[in-house]
Amino acid sequence: MVQNKSYYSWAPLVTSLLDAYESQGDLHTSIEVEKANETRKYVEMVVPLLTMEELAEQVDNSRTVLNRYYGENCIDQYHTYRHRMYQSTIPMNRSREKALYGDMWATVLRFRQAVTAAMGDSITKDTPLLLACSGGVDSIALLHYFYIEGFTNVGVFTMDHGLRVEAFEEVELVEWYAIQFGMPCYTVHEHVGDKAKEKGISFEMMGRQLRYTHLQDIAEDKGYEYIVTAHHLDDQGETILAHLLRGTGLEGLQGMKTITENLWRPCISLPKQVLQDYAKWLQCFHGEDASNQDTTYDRNWIRQVLIPTCTERYPQTVNALYRLGALAQCDTSYFEQEVTRLESDYVSYDETGIVLDKRGLMGEHDALVSRLWKRVLSLYVKPEQLNQAVIDGLCSLVKGPKGKEFRFRQVQVLTSYDTIKVVLCSDIEKK
Repeated sequence: MVQNKSYYSWAPLVTSLLDAYESQGDLHTSIEVEKANETRKYVEMVVPLLTMEELAEQVDNSRTVLNRYYGENCIDQYHTYRHRMYQSTIPMNRSREKALYGDMWATVLRFRQAVTAAMGDSITKDTPLLLACSGGVDSIALLHYFYIEGFTNVGVFTMDHGLRVEAFEEVELVEWYAIQFGMPCYTVHEHVGDKAKEKGISFEMMGRQLRYTHLQDIAEDKGYEYIVTAHHLDDQGETILAHLLRGTGLEGLQGMKTITENLWRPCISLPKQVLQDYAKWLQCFHGEDASNQDTTYDRNWIRQVLIPTCTERYPQTVNALYRLGALAQCDTSYFEQEVTRLESDYVSYDETGIVLDKRGLMGEHDALVSRLWKRVLSLYVKPEQLNQAVIDGLCSLVKGPKGKEFRFRQVQVLTSYDTIKVVLCSDIEKK
């Protein structure tokens, strides 16, 4: 569960952006600080409001911190950022908008069209959305897009995995953006490395499990209809290629879907470059995870070595992988419909277990029967436990003689002339 319901903190580092900007003598900043403080009265805050005098005391320290983390030109960058954010949020017609964005207009239009298409019929700008924001360029760009484009009900989630020292500053940066935009922000601090060792899994998998557990808990508690991630076209290509290298079937070739239950990926058809260009034009600050360059990790090796190598020979590699995923999603959808037909015609459930019509299934294709087995056994075992050898063994029961048995983990499968019975081993022992 989420550690603390008081999710906000008014972080010294990101507050210093306002402090340092104020020290430039811009009186408009005083108004902005007051507006930020006013916003904080209406959200879940436990820290006191800051006075102008308290802000002024931090100015000298702010310059040092800003220069350390963001470079000597950080104040100029922030000037540009504030100006462009202000201009972008003013209501304007299409011609004025094109003039504002200039060479970036095509990129903005592409961003807007992709997100609009991903919204479909189920998502509007008023739909309650919980955005997972790491502080990296992708999620920071999407956070700004939601604000500029007028999404009215967005919450922001960020998590410090406890793996990198600089992650603390990135979390604070996300909090600062959220408070400027008047968005609720939910911050969680975890010790991913320690928990990964305890469970004997990689810290990447542990981090993902913890993130999505927190996201689902917050979404349910606060009433967010969709969890949003900034996964993009390049991520999709990497995911499909990683699955392919592990010997995946058609399901794995799907990659990530635009919407999976309550998870929405509005940027899945957009190249990463679009998000980077959007953030660069706004001049917004964002973090850089140095560990993403470490090619000892499989995902990083695919991103940094394999895909660039393939792209040198086949420039459309990522787009081709995306098309492969789309085709696999279409075919998988058809298979799912057919498996539903098989389940309706040949499978019955009762208090003693699951019964399959063996004689009826003999006339069905193995591609459908194998998927049916995965579906019915999902009640008892995890999908990753059903490797191809297990599925082949189960499929052989359909066409095998009576009396043949198959035992896998806590599941036992018993065959007769006409039926196949699936029961938990514990149920057999009780009898």
